[in-house]
Amino acid sequence: MESVEVIAFLGCALLALAGAFKMKDPAPTVGAMRALHLPASLMSVRLMGFVEVVIGLVAALTGSAIAMGLVGIAYVAFVLIVLAAMNAKTQIQSCGCFGKTDTPPSLVHLGANSVFAVVALASAFKGTETLPEMLANQPMFALPFLVTFAVALYLVVLGLTVLPSSRRPQLVASVGRQRHL
Repeated sequence: MESVEVIAFLGCALLALAGAFKMKDPAPTVGAMRALHLPASLMSVRLMGFVEVVIGLVAALTGSAIAMGLVGIAYVAFVLIVLAAMNAKTQIQSCGCFGKTDTPPSLVHLGANSVFAVVALASAFKGTETLPEMLANQPMFALPFLVTFAVALYLVVLGLTVLPSSRRPQLVASVGRQRHL
């Protein structure tokens, strides 16, 4: 097992998870897309979420180069959207990727999406074993691997949702102090 493959599967899982959140509650993503002057409706975002779920699951379960390439392309698109959002004159309160979490696009999003894009595209060109094959080679019915994977996925989601918003109050506080000097 290569750590690059684990990161690729983490990217697949994150894509599928974000897609599931978009299907459940598309409103935050619709708002973010409209703020960027991109066409969006509840139905189109739900469809986008469904496609993300399918691509993420197919890539992880089959190891298909085409599906892994689509995962990489999705993350490249996310990089471009995050860059557009960061440069937009309109403040975007949330990208909507994980539901109602109020987290504006940040350098953390840019970095994570870039890493997942590169790893997924590299996996598409290099080839990768499937997630079931990886699990079959793990000891103890793959339980330690699955627990570690779930914790890693949770930490990535926390990093994308909590870390950017935890830095924002410090910036606001420092700007406030400068005004009073």
